[in-house]
This record gives sequence, C-alpha cells and structure tokens, in this order.
Amino acid sequence: MKLINSTYFKYFLLTLILFIPLFLNLGKFPIRIWDEARNAVNAFEMLYNGDYLIPRFNGDPDMWNTKPPFLIWFQVIFMKILGPTEIAIRLPSAIAGLLTCFTLVFFSEKYLKNYWFGIIAAILLVTFNGYVDGHSTRTGDYDAMLTFLLTGGALLFFLSVEDYKNKYLYLFFLFMSMAVLTKGVAALLFLPALGIYALIRRKIIFFLKNRHFYFGLLLFIFISLGYYFLREAFNPGYLEKVQFNELGGRYLETKHGHDFEFWFYLKRMVKYQLKSWFFLVPIGILIGMFSANQKLKFLTLYSTLLFSVHFIVISYAKSKFQWYNIPEFPFLAIIIAMVIFIIFENLRQQNLKAGIPKLLPYLFLVVVFWLPYKGMAKKVIESKEFRKNEVKYEIGYYLQNAVKGKEDVDGYKLLYHGYSTQNLYYLKVLQKKGVRIGFKNWKNLDPGNRVIAHQQYIKSCLEEYYDYRVIDKKGNVVKYEIYGKRNLPEN
Repeated sequence: MKLINSTYFKYFLLTLILFIPLFLNLGKFPIRIWDEARNAVNAFEMLYNGDYLIPRFNGDPDMWNTKPPFLIWFQVIFMKILGPTEIAIRLPSAIAGLLTCFTLVFFSEKYLKNYWFGIIAAILLVTFNGYVDGHSTRTGDYDAMLTFLLTGGALLFFLSVEDYKNKYLYLFFLFMSMAVLTKGVAALLFLPALGIYALIRRKIIFFLKNRHFYFGLLLFIFISLGYYFLREAFNPGYLEKVQFNELGGRYLETKHGHDFEFWFYLKRMVKYQLKSWFFLVPIGILIGMFSANQKLKFLTLYSTLLFSVHFIVISYAKSKFQWYNIPEFPFLAIIIAMVIFIIFENLRQQNLKAGIPKLLPYLFLVVVFWLPYKGMAKKVIESKEFRKNEVKYEIGYYLQNAVKGKEDVDGYKLLYHGYSTQNLYYLKVLQKKGVRIGFKNWKNLDPGNRVIAHQQYIKSCLEEYYDYRVIDKKGNVVKYEIYGKRNLPEN
C-alpha cells in the first residue's frame, strides 16, 4: 500500500499507461491528407530555409493555411533531432496529449489535494476514441496542441477565480497566447464560458479592479496579435487572408461539403468519439452539482459550462468538422470522472470500517478501465487503415518505403489526380536525399518517361492514350515506361 500511495509510483504507472495510446506505432501511417500534410511541408521547408516567421509552401508564403506556426516550430525541432519522419511530425501532438493528461493530474493535486481524481480523468481521456485518433494526438494536426493549451489555460483561469492568485492569471494569459499562436481564433471559443463562470462566482469586479488582469491582457495582446501584425509587415495581404479564413469563412459559409445538422457533434460523440462513456456525462453533472464537496461542485459547474458553450458555438457553425470538438474532451473526462471518483473514494474510506480489502478500490479502477483501455490498446497496436482509406493511402505507404530505401523511384515521375500535398512531402524528402523524382501531368508524357501511378483513373488514361510497358506492380501501384503517344484528348 505504501508503494501504491507513493507519488513517484503513481506518475510512473500513469506514464506507462499513457504510453501505448499516445506513442506506440506513431509513425506507422503515412502522412495524412489536408492539415497534417500541409504542416509537414511547411515544417520541412522551414527546416531548410530558416524562415521561422512565415510558413512556406513550395517556396512561397503559405496563404492557404494562415494559422500561426507554433505547432510547426515544434515539428521543425523534432525534424532537426529525428530527421524528416512521420514521428517528428506527430510527436508534438503526442506530447501535447501527454501534457494534457498530466495537467489534469497536477490540477487535481493542486485544487482537490487528491491525485486520484486527475489520474482517473487522464485515463478516461486516453480511452476516448476521438482523442486518441487522427487529427488529434495521433497525427501532426493542430488540435492536440490546442487542446493542451486550452485545458491548461482554462484550469489556470479557474484557479485564479477560486484562489485569487495573480500568478495563475498571468499563466492563463500566457497559455491563451500560445493557443492563439497554434490555431488562431479557435483558441478564443472558451472565453464566453470563462466570462459566465466569473459572473456566476461574482468575480467580474475583482478582475476589473485588478491591475494584474490588465498587465496579463497586454501580455496576451503583445504575443498573439504581435505575431499577426509582424507577419503582415513581412507578408503583405496576410491579414486579409486571415479575416476570410478565420473570422468568417468556415463559420458563416459551408466549406468542402461539411454542412451537417446542429446535432452532428453530439451524435458523433455517442457513436464513435466517446461511445458508452458519454452516457455518464449527465450522471457526472448531477453527482458533481449535488456533491457536498464544494470544490467538486464548482469544478463540475465550470467543466459543464466549458463543454456546453463550446458545443453550442461550434454547432451553430455552417461548416462542421469532426475534430472541432476535441478541446471539449478533457472537460468531459472531468465530468465523467466525478462518477468513478466518488465510488472509488467511498471504497477507500469504507475499507477499514467494513473490513473491505485495501486493494479493492484499485481493483475497481482496473475493472472499470480494463475493456475500454484494452480496446484502445488494440486499436493502436494494430493501427489498421479504415477500409475506405486503404486504396487512398496505398501510394503513401509506397513512398514511405521509398524514403526508407525499400523502393527504387529514382528517375520516375508521380502521376496523381487531385490534392496531393501528402505525397508532395515525400517527394521533397526524397529529393533532399538526391532522388530524382517529381510530379507530372499524365497528358504531357514523352517517350522514355518512367512514371508511377496508383489511381485507377490515371492508369486507365495511360493505357488508353499511350504505348507503354509495365516495369513493376505492387498492389494498385504500377510503374510504367512510356514508348509513344496515341490521340490524346484536347482537355
């Protein structure tokens, strides 16, 4: 029992528990399309051009992805250490996930004077399908880093309300600054909930009369807005693009066919992201709100406000993406933890009175988490592509192997139809290694060209309009040598 109650043992054990969901097989999948691919190319170019202010795409300032480069800076750091690998791109997200879990434990220790609430919430978090997943802790996207910074910032604000300590206020503004530098205006979506809680707790006047609040606000403005104006000075037109992308864009208009009903996020949480855990949310709210422990009551109220307000804001957006609600997950974990923690604590307090074995409370936690954690471990260990992605990313696996020297692509051109930044990243890495490879339009091939194709559309066009021979074939990926042209279509 002395070992179990040891602080070092708890953190060591928690680290082991968190390692599998957050870090195992992190580099197995090839670079994902859209944001991770764009970040990977931005980071790769930043690594070699030394411009740490402006993320670039093919040498030009990236005006398609206008988010500040806080995440990309960390990806560059890990590229310097590990080389341009998938793991280097994803480690900042995985580490952010780990830090989010530890933040819950640190907060639990500080506010509740109890490690176990935070440990329960942390383990809950890594059993959420939507948290240990693509576009979160398992890929090089913005959302895991944003979630860590928003979780830390929100909990620091809570402590500043409850403890009246100005150091928490300064740290809150610092975390919010870093959150803005990670994903722009998305970092501000919790602010209405913070204001509502301060109003409920009658602390608005306290903040308005506190000079440290204004010093912290100035710090926030200097760091966050400072980046935007500095980049505009070196990259004219940047603020105009930011205004379109972040201050209207996806919120007011439907983008990329992501026009879903209001309850999209709720249904997704129930069906996939949280599954059966979600049904404990209302129970956790009731238990926490009616708890005799005032600290648990206020924490429940605060977490419920954060979840509810954020949910409403993103649900009214015209464009809905399945990862936009990820910042809510740590606070959902806190709410659900109320249920498990109350039972756990009752077992601990009653074990001596009723002669219950001392290990029973801990066995209770094992029973509660065994199946969810086992399912998550299986998901990470097997790391299987969704069936709909198997063909889509087949060329990604092929290029992965080419980077490792397992496929010879020197002297070939890649033919690809559609958005291809996820493949461009690999081509840039290969080119840096001295491999002669690049993209080419299938309509502009000449005799003697050697090309790689895996999309059925491209292969059908090649076989209809060119004389060719197949050099090699692996699955759907085919190497061709072009002998001559036939009657190519005009368009």
